[in-house]
Amino acid sequence: RFDFQVPVGSNGDAWDRVVVRKEEIIQSARIIEQALEQMPEGEVRAKVP
Repeated sequence: RFDFQVPVGSNGDAWDRVVVRKEEIIQSARIIEQALEQMPEGEVRAKVP
């Protein structure tokens, strides 16, 4: 349903972890964008009688 990649580091040092966190943020933003594109048009909240 969502197209994303799981970031994985190769060195395991502090800089590698920073780079992985940055890539995780980018992938999270991609997932959010895809979710918003898939949302149907119209009101989000249901009206309560």
